[in-house]
Amino acid sequence: MFEEAEWKSACAVVKRSKEAGEPTLSEFIAIVGKLGGHLGRKSDGAPGPQSIWQGLARVRDFACAWHAFHEK
Repeated sequence: MFEEAEWKSACAVVKRSKEAGEPTLSEFIAIVGKLGGHLGRKSDGAPGPQSIWQGLARVRDFACAWHAFHEK
């Protein structure tokens, strides 16, 4: 669903261990929500549309940087 540069760069920013491998879709949505400002407390529920939108904008920026620094 997401490009390799998107999930790898987002996982690097949130300091997710490399040994964990590629995140599942629900794990990645939680990462995107976190990047968009969602706090992720027990009673908060799932990230809303605004958190997802803002997080995806940041993921897109991280992926552009990933492409700039990791491609030959």
